[in-house]
Amino acid sequence: MGKANPPNKTLKLPIRWKGKEFEELEEKLKQTEMFLREKSTALDQILNYLENEKRIVQDQVLHNVHNLLFPTLEKLKRKATNIEVKYLDLIQQNLQKLTDSFGRSLRSGFPQLTLKEIEICNMIRNGFVSKDMAFLLKISHLTVEAHRHQIRKKLGISNQKTNLASHLQSL
Repeated sequence: MGKANPPNKTLKLPIRWKGKEFEELEEKLKQTEMFLREKSTALDQILNYLENEKRIVQDQVLHNVHNLLFPTLEKLKRKATNIEVKYLDLIQQNLQKLTDSFGRSLRSGFPQLTLKEIEICNMIRNGFVSKDMAFLLKISHLTVEAHRHQIRKKLGISNQKTNLASHLQSL
């Protein structure tokens, strides 16, 4: 049996370039490089424009929520029953959540939280007690307590004497 060539040995082939062919390829490479730089610059400009537009839209939404919707909710609360006030408070808090980065930061910082747990976190953060959460969410008080336990566990504070509302407000 003969010895096989080791697999890590490379085969070397002679490369012959003619002066003009090499210069043409080099010129094409330079043109391609310049084209890619121009495209990269154009993409950077587009990204900057889009980020600026995004900020403008966010500012407009924030302005409209605070200057148009919140005053209307306050007027409605004056004529509402106690339970209607709770619903209006919840609407106001959810609008605040939309204009606030709390939900996004909670979702990105703790992706294991479910949407229901994030909703409960928001309610806890806004001062709702378990009894009110159960009523508004149409779930039992024990279910709210189970969610609170899971939230504490997922936030890494289950075996600590940390107040959940204070902890959520600090995030």
